[in-house]
Amino acid sequence: MNNYRNLLWVVIVLTTSCGKADLVFEEEIASYGKEKGYLFTDTLGVYVYFQDMGEEEKPVQTQTITFDYTAKYLDDAVFDASPADAPVKIVLSTAIPGLRKGLALFGRKGKGVIVIPPGEAYGNNAPFGVREGEVLVYEVRVEDFY
Repeated sequence: MNNYRNLLWVVIVLTTSCGKADLVFEEEIASYGKEKGYLFTDTLGVYVYFQDMGEEEKPVQTQTITFDYTAKYLDDAVFDASPADAPVKIVLSTAIPGLRKGLALFGRKGKGVIVIPPGEAYGNNAPFGVREGEVLVYEVRVEDFY
């Protein structure tokens, strides 16, 4: 019985400490959404604001998706963007998890904002030029997928 109590205590501590970090990001994301006037849909830990959902058909993970984007942080500092003259083409399954989940919700000609907590982005293993442990904001417009 004593081992059971110890195990229960460890589980409570671990889930409470993990939840606290998630709660901080949720509060930051909610504040950002309120400031921008976005009503987010929480989709498997990724927050999506639909300006236009696009056509009914949605991409699947094995398809190549063509889209325009601007990537920034909650402070609106831009760290990446697709070229102005040409949308980016990637196989959806190769995107970071949060972007993969968010883009899969848009049909052709869909447009919106995908807000990705660090655990669904790069966490503390960000590539050069991207802040570690940051919430990422992707403004996207899906052109096509095939």
